[in-house]
Amino acid sequence: MLMVVKKVCALDPSISAHFDPRKPYPGASPTNSFIKNRIGYIMRKAPLLLVILLLLLTVPGDANLLAEGGGGVEEGFRYHTLDEARQLIHEAVEGWEIARIVNSTSLGIEGDEILSVILGNNSSAPVLLVVGTHHGDEPVSGEIPLYFLLYLREMWEEGDATLRYLLNHARVVVVPVLNPWGFEYGIRWDSSGQDINRDYPYDPAPAEEHNDGSPLSTAGAQFMEELFRAYSPELALSFHSGRRFIIYPWGCSAHFERSPDHTIFEEVAGSLAEVASGVGGEMPSLEANTASGVSYIKGTWLDWAYAASWDLKNTVGRPLPSSTLSFTVEISEEKAPEENLLGSWDEIEEGGGGYVSEGVRMCLRALHLTTPGVEVLQAEGGSIRIRVHGDPSPSEPQLISLDPPGLVEFNYTSSEGLLGREYTITFDPTLSGTFMVRVPFGDYLFENESAKSTYYGRRRSGYVSTPPLLIKGVEAPRIWAKVVGPAEAAGSVEVLIEGADNFTLLEATLVLDGEEYNLTSGVEVTSGGLKLHLPPASGDGTLSLDIICRGELRRLALPLNVTPSVHLGGVPRNLPAGSSMTVVPFIYGTPPSDMAMISLWHEGGAVVNYTCPLFTSVNVTTPFVLGNLTLSVTCGPYSRSYTVNLTYALHTVIQGVNFTGDVLEVGPVFISAPGPSTVNPEEVHVMARIVRGDGVEVKWVFLTYSKELEPDFEDPLLPSSPGGYYAEVLWREEGSYRVILSITYPGGAEEMEAGGFTVQSGGEEVRGLFTTIAVAIIISLASLVVLLLHQVRALKRYRG
Repeated sequence: MLMVVKKVCALDPSISAHFDPRKPYPGASPTNSFIKNRIGYIMRKAPLLLVILLLLLTVPGDANLLAEGGGGVEEGFRYHTLDEARQLIHEAVEGWEIARIVNSTSLGIEGDEILSVILGNNSSAPVLLVVGTHHGDEPVSGEIPLYFLLYLREMWEEGDATLRYLLNHARVVVVPVLNPWGFEYGIRWDSSGQDINRDYPYDPAPAEEHNDGSPLSTAGAQFMEELFRAYSPELALSFHSGRRFIIYPWGCSAHFERSPDHTIFEEVAGSLAEVASGVGGEMPSLEANTASGVSYIKGTWLDWAYAASWDLKNTVGRPLPSSTLSFTVEISEEKAPEENLLGSWDEIEEGGGGYVSEGVRMCLRALHLTTPGVEVLQAEGGSIRIRVHGDPSPSEPQLISLDPPGLVEFNYTSSEGLLGREYTITFDPTLSGTFMVRVPFGDYLFENESAKSTYYGRRRSGYVSTPPLLIKGVEAPRIWAKVVGPAEAAGSVEVLIEGADNFTLLEATLVLDGEEYNLTSGVEVTSGGLKLHLPPASGDGTLSLDIICRGELRRLALPLNVTPSVHLGGVPRNLPAGSSMTVVPFIYGTPPSDMAMISLWHEGGAVVNYTCPLFTSVNVTTPFVLGNLTLSVTCGPYSRSYTVNLTYALHTVIQGVNFTGDVLEVGPVFISAPGPSTVNPEEVHVMARIVRGDGVEVKWVFLTYSKELEPDFEDPLLPSSPGGYYAEVLWREEGSYRVILSITYPGGAEEMEAGGFTVQSGGEEVRGLFTTIAVAIIISLASLVVLLLHQVRALKRYRG
């Protein structure tokens, strides 16, 4: 305690001054005031004593106290101010040859400046539009387009081939902050107090609070209209927050039936939802009028972008030049989720992750769906690898020869990725010429056939193709097969395939004496060929292999002689010397004889023969020797050998397992080996494995041999004063346990149950914790007593 007081005094020099009775307390007065001051001083310093008490209570005693570390926070996405967002947009565009900024001011739109970035120089390419922050109190909706733009710039600089392909075959319009005033102040409305997403001229909203009833009166809606007229997006995503789903038309009160493009909306929305599984869980996709809280709303961006080009009945003013597949993505239930839920750069490609990571992946998937075409990844003799863009569910590819014209036989595998479905097409590697891969796109039928005549949107169907691919074939090598090693009935045979580095087995058949067997199931591919499992039949036959090699089907046929195979059932691996075993001779295939001969021999020992009919049990007695015993079975010219390890015939007596207090006693254990030789204690090792009730092994204990140990009972198989194995171990872990003895000796090992024990909770941990608390309280009280004594002495000296 004195050490603690000294340390506290060192931290606060005023304390040591007050402990000095020769120095009066500051502001000292007559005796009563002095006493009051001293008591007040003690009360003021009481918090320090409480801190000391808490520190003592945190000192671990007998109980295990685990401190959980906080760890570092991985750097991830964050929210930006309006100025930061604008600066990042300008930095992303600077020096990027395919990027330029279009702002609202340059288009003559009054109000806060709205920035958009246009990516792509191909004026005829389809357009993807991504917009955020219709509502200023949904800041995560603006971070997604912003980080999408930054990600595209980063991957462009790194030379990512697929993203360069997409940005060279499509254009992207990115509007991170459509409502700058609301974004800056965290308010839903724009600077005029209106809701931008009720200001579009399709099924217009009536005049009400936050909407003046005059469509296109907000700067944000005007800017959107200018972008749609200039770029006619093929696909558009508008990000929001406050709910979690993807919605598509219809979402207004002008329509109660499905849209004429419901099927393609459903397909694309499902494809977007596939890549959005992160912190928010599953992303539902549904028609807006069937979604809770967003149905039958007038004047929204969603239906205007889709239908204002062709449904003139519900459109106010000029129609748009074309229809857009428009989607509203409500990314999170919270309007502004915590920053640690936004995600990080790595999560974009890894999958899962935060809300911004999800949103960027959805934008990337939308870019892939906007760009119809086939990206060639590799083209060489016998193999073409492509990635298909622009369709959520492309059909099977076609390989076409242009010279001479016609379809080419091929095989393919496919896999779905973030940026399209990848196909690997394999065909005859000897073919040379000009080829093209063509992929049929889905023809999405109208849900409402009557809407066909009024629908002017662009729908994609037909084919997308690669450019002509000039491929030089290779000279076809000769391919043949040969059998390696013997072929026994019910056994296996290895077949070496020469001249084929890579091949695929389609079918393997064997014909024996007019009977056909299919060997395809269970075939093992080896480094140089195949390993086939044969039927339980023998004779001369033909083995046929159908393989695909370099895109070509080859049939290999070779003669195969399958011989009978004789076996001996019931042979153990280990057996005590001098014991017996029951075995059965049998044969697969056509037997040359009905009789079999069984032979036993040992190194340096005599041969013992048994003759018996096939498929008949025989009792065979082993000699009193240690080591390997060889058994062979012969039927006509066919034979097979087996090895049995003859071990000690151990006789083990376990005197018990005893648990007293904290001590576990195992043994004594007495071991003898009646038979050809006595057991040498130095060659026998006894170990106790302690296994918890749930089967978990918790400790190993080796038993020590002692000649002083004697059994307290008589056993005719134990020699007099044999000595035994014994162990003691300190044990305090509560629970129920089993003790299993593992005995190893030359040529073998055995296991057996020795017994069990149970340890009841003694409350040591609780008592230890209470002891720690009690000691801490006593020390604290003692410190108070010492402090009071010091004050009493000071008072006496003061009066003296």
